[in-house]
This record gives sequence, structure tokens and C-alpha cells, in this order.
Amino acid sequence: RARPVRQFAAPPSPAALAPLTAAAEKLGTLALYLFFATAGWVGGDFSTILGGAPLLLAFLLLLYLVHLSVVLGLGALLRAARRACAAPPKAEGGVCDALVGGAPELPLSLLLTASNANIGGPATACALAVGCGWEGLKTPALLVGNLGYAVATPLAILMFRCLR
Repeated sequence: RARPVRQFAAPPSPAALAPLTAAAEKLGTLALYLFFATAGWVGGDFSTILGGAPLLLAFLLLLYLVHLSVVLGLGALLRAARRACAAPPKAEGGVCDALVGGAPELPLSLLLTASNANIGGPATACALAVGCGWEGLKTPALLVGNLGYAVATPLAILMFRCLR
């Protein structure tokens, strides 16, 4: 309850809400822990869930490893292409400008946070950014994670209806 009020009122009067900051942080952390503890729980018989767990865990491990490999691999390729294009002799135009000319820098912290936002959603991506001290990536983590929810939810509903 304190967080929406704080977000609504903070831009016009940050000094007036400063005393609530510590309580809002603790309440937000507690809510995140509750979310982490309950996310994905669909109920049902616990023994049935544990019976399918090894296969599900193997599938998720493969999925996450492929995702992380693609994200980190493409990031490494882009960094290597940038270094190669920056090395002398630097040719103007051509392949280098076409491949990496306007591409932004993609540090490892950004790649890991974006990957986490795609896999785990905004809450886990924000927790990663805060836990690793990447304060500048908190807001992008939340925005990218929520954008993922906004795009993927209608697509998932559409896919469900098509496959039904």
C-alpha cells in the first residue's frame, strides 16, 4: 500500500515522503519474497508434482542454458566485432559500419539483467540488479520485464486458443 502512494506522490514532493522510504523498502522486499515463494505454484498433489520434477527441471535447465548461451554469445560477438572494427586500419563505411556502427555498447551487466528480465520477469531482474550493485539497471529491468509480460501474455492466450 505504501509503495503506490509513494510512487504517486514522490515526484511532486520527495522530501515529504523521505521518512517513508525505509518502510517502503522493507515492505517492497517482503512483497518480493512472498512473490518468489508463491510464483508458479499451481497447487495439487505434492507427490505428483515431485514425480514430474526431474523431467521439468532438465527441460528448464536446457532452456535456460540455451537462452544464456545465445545472449552471452551474441554479446561477445558484438564486442569482438567492435574491437576488430576499431583496430587500424579503420576503413570508413563498409561492413564495419553496417554491423556495429550504430549498435550500443552492451556490457555484461546489461546482458545479464536483460536475460534475467526475459526469463524471470521484472522482480527477479530488479533483485539481480540491486544485489549486484547495478543501481542504474533497476528501472530498465522493471520496464523490460513488464514489457515482456505485456507482449507475451496476449501471445500466449492467442496460442492457447489456436492450439485448443
